[in-house]
Amino acid sequence: MCTNIGGPLGTLARSARCIRFGHALLVVVALSGTASELAAFAVGPMDVWSMLADADEVWRGAVLDVAFPTTLDQGPEDARVSDAYDAFRIRVVSTIKGSASPGETTVVMPTRLRVQRVRPGQHFLFFVKRTDQGAVAASRNYLGMLVPATAPSAASTASPEDALVAELLHALTSTDREIVLEAIRQVGNSGRADLAASIESMLAHDDARVVGTVHEAILALGDLSQLADCVGFLEQRLTDAEAVLGQIAAASSLSSLATRQAGEMAAAYDDQTGNRLLVALAEALPIADPYVRRFLAMTVRKLAEEQDVLVLMELLEEHDPETQYQLIQGLYHAVRGWENAAVEGYAPTVTVFMERPEHYVGLWQTWWEQGGPIEPRRDQYGDPVSDVKPRKLRE
Repeated sequence: MCTNIGGPLGTLARSARCIRFGHALLVVVALSGTASELAAFAVGPMDVWSMLADADEVWRGAVLDVAFPTTLDQGPEDARVSDAYDAFRIRVVSTIKGSASPGETTVVMPTRLRVQRVRPGQHFLFFVKRTDQGAVAASRNYLGMLVPATAPSAASTASPEDALVAELLHALTSTDREIVLEAIRQVGNSGRADLAASIESMLAHDDARVVGTVHEAILALGDLSQLADCVGFLEQRLTDAEAVLGQIAAASSLSSLATRQAGEMAAAYDDQTGNRLLVALAEALPIADPYVRRFLAMTVRKLAEEQDVLVLMELLEEHDPETQYQLIQGLYHAVRGWENAAVEGYAPTVTVFMERPEHYVGLWQTWWEQGGPIEPRRDQYGDPVSDVKPRKLRE
């Protein structure tokens, strides 16, 4: 069950599923009425750094009361539009951006867009914009970042960016798991590689959800120093739902980084272990949770090279269509440069593939059994670029 759904979704929490895929949040809500429907929408994950840039002011304080929905009239007087808003009465304790004085005030945000549960007594960093209607949340989806009740001992003259870093480092020491997890994610969103050291020690945490979130953040920073440890974490067969969410977070971040740094990742893993990253991930596929497997297969696809054809072909027979699709894309990328590869049309779009997965898997299996291309692509000196050949050529 999704535990951070607010607004109108909060009334449907018992019939909702909320799944975080590392850098994306998918909210799926079952609706009942004259006919059953399934409504799903994607919501971007919280990014306090973007919220800091967008906000006119950022306050530290506590929620006193929540009133929803409240109707606000917006737009010019001759064309006003009424919309439902949630109104939060808060106590401002301090300011890290702007010039608000301590005291009580109200912040509003659109009811239909809020995906964050907010309760009286919680402490937040409130990111707000000043409008004619008063203070409005800078984010359409998030009121702010949950923080500990006590503030960090940062200098009052610190820049907003430095004050936010101080808040994140302070939040990492909280005993509230939700606060700690969000702080780790925001370290990953910071783009500051120097902050990776502040969370590395948490890889020894006994909570797999925390460990996976730390790997997610470290990889999001482009830091490959813990890559071997991350792969080892993903190779574990975990069954606890919270632990699997940690693996999903790490696997998603691994796949995202492979889009940009596949070569660097492969080299780093080789340096750290003496083994090939693609092979290690391939061995983890059969035991992985389906959602974890999806991201591992995407990473395998991005890492695939000519020398991986045999591994990919052996995997192709063993997995579900979604994984097979990723493997086929990796195969196509690996062999399309081979002389007479003749694989055009063997790697269609995902929509076309899913209509007939057995057909396209069969095409590759037939290609492999019949010898595939005449030979691998050769370099300018006439030497094979790869010594991996289709089965008939090796026999």
